[in-house]
Amino acid sequence: AAWAGPLPTLSSVEDKLDKVFLPYLSEDVLGSINPAGCLDSILYESTSELLKVKEERDYLCAFIAFQANKDSYSGVGFYQGATEADMRFVCFKQSVDEVNEVNSQNLGWVAGINFFSDMTPYDRSWYTGFGYYYNKEALPRNCVDPLPEETYVEFEDGTRGLGFGK
Repeated sequence: AAWAGPLPTLSSVEDKLDKVFLPYLSEDVLGSINPAGCLDSILYESTSELLKVKEERDYLCAFIAFQANKDSYSGVGFYQGATEADMRFVCFKQSVDEVNEVNSQNLGWVAGINFFSDMTPYDRSWYTGFGYYYNKEALPRNCVDPLPEETYVEFEDGTRGLGFGK
């Protein structure tokens, strides 16, 4: 089941749940959480809480909180349905894993979940240097397909990273 009809700046449990669409997951995973218990933004804003995200149900609960606390004018805004939520859930899970990986290295700064966390490479390109990438249309519109090879550059130290293309 999915909830529909998102409204801006609402705070009651029902109003927050109205903004949430569930991804296509097994009934076991969907039945393992109570969406009303997954609305607190601390689930994705707190680095200590984010480190507890290990199983599919944990990702789902954090994803529900992320959607429930979104506003319509930030990032990709509200989702249009379960199909979009399913695609963005993959992006969100990748972001959670990246944040936890960075934070486990104790680099002197803290990564966090933000409005980029459910975006595809194509979506992010409108906010980052990829907005000037010469072949923006080649960027994936999901978080499963790899980035095109030409988006990577070789740095002087021999490492590779994302660049503006040639």
